[in-house]
Formats: sequence, structure tokens, C-alpha cells
Amino acid sequence: MKHKIWFYVSMSLCIITIIVVIGTGIWVYIDDQRFSAHQEVTVLTYASSAKSNPAEGKVDEESTGNGGEDSEDQDISAEKGLFSVEITLPASFFEGRSQDEIMASANEDGIKDVTVNSDGSVTYKMSKSKHKEMLSEYKKSIDDMIAGMLDGPDEVASFTDIKYNDNMSEFNVYVDKSKYNEMESMSVLAFYTSGLFYHTLNGTDSSDLEVVVNFIDKDTDEVFQSGSSKDLGE
Repeated sequence: MKHKIWFYVSMSLCIITIIVVIGTGIWVYIDDQRFSAHQEVTVLTYASSAKSNPAEGKVDEESTGNGGEDSEDQDISAEKGLFSVEITLPASFFEGRSQDEIMASANEDGIKDVTVNSDGSVTYKMSKSKHKEMLSEYKKSIDDMIAGMLDGPDEVASFTDIKYNDNMSEFNVYVDKSKYNEMESMSVLAFYTSGLFYHTLNGTDSSDLEVVVNFIDKDTDEVFQSGSSKDLGE
């Protein structure tokens, strides 16, 4: 059973990658900024590489914002200081946007300290309260997505409830097994990417990055199917 779900998940990742390559815009919202499915694939790539090289994903402070050579690095990082948080997003997040547009958008969101680095990545420095607000807004976008899956345009017939823990490392999907089919397991791919993205923005160490999704029988509370982001791509 577990092998089957990862077969479908792997197929989904391939489809998403193809969509990205041909430039199809599939958008999700985070902190009032638009990010394409390419960014979610970037998060998965980041998490996968971090398993074999925990050092990846950390910002090289000597190479950001100092006129160095362009980099193909696609890492996302968050560094927490005593009073502030720095978040660096890769250049791929800002394709088609000018530096002025990036700065203006950040200022509108109350982020005044913005650096467009030589490799095209952008570093935001914000207060801890602003960082907390950003994470809260991101969780709200996940809640909206879940609402759509339970009773909305993206409704999955067998899903009766979806819950996640405080740090978004575990999602529990309650299902009516009489209506469930394994193809519906593909619907939860966004939970892996969303959870990993949340962890990364929250400064979680790369070696600790993991999101688990459980499928639970609503009548018996039995976990009958489960998967981990660490298994993606294996």
C-alpha cells in the first residue's frame, strides 16, 4: 500500500516539474505575495538535498549582496537573530519582477529592510513580530486550502476532516473509507510542500525537515496509510 502512494506522489512531482518547465502559471499565496508551483518543487528539492548534505540551505553571508558571481543556488533560508529574522528567497521566486517592484511590494507589507542580492535572490530582514505575522498568514492560506478540499471547489469526496499540529510537521486526513480510493492520496501533495515551506521559513534546521501525512479511518481512528516527505524521490 505504501509503495503505491509513493508511486502516485512521484508521478505528481514529475507532472508538476513538466508544468514548470513549460512555464504554466499555477499560483499559491503566501503573505500576500504570489509564488508558482516551481517554488514548491524548489522546497522539495531543498529538503531532498538536505538529507545527504545538511550544510545545504544555509546562506553564505560572504556571497549575498556583495557583487559576487551569479549563483544557481535555489535554497530558501531563515536566520533568527535576537530581535529580528532574515529570510532569503531564491531568484526563481521573482522572475519577471523588477527590483523596484520587489521593494515596493515588501514595503507595502511592512518590511522595510530588503536586499536584492547579486545572484537575484532577495533577503528580507524583519522584526520577530512581523515574522510571526507572516507565518500566521501562511497558516491561514493552508486553512483556506483545507476548507476548499473539505467543502469547496477542490472537494475530495472521501475527506471528512483535516488537522495539522502547531509546527505543521504532521497532517491527519480523516476519510470515509467506503468512498476512499488511492488516487485521492495525490490530493495531499500540497501538504508536504506547504509543511516544508513553513519549516524552512521558520528557520528549522535542514536535518530536521520532515512532514508526515496520515490517512485515518474516521470511524475507527485507525491510521491505515501514512507517508513522509523524506521518502519523496526515493
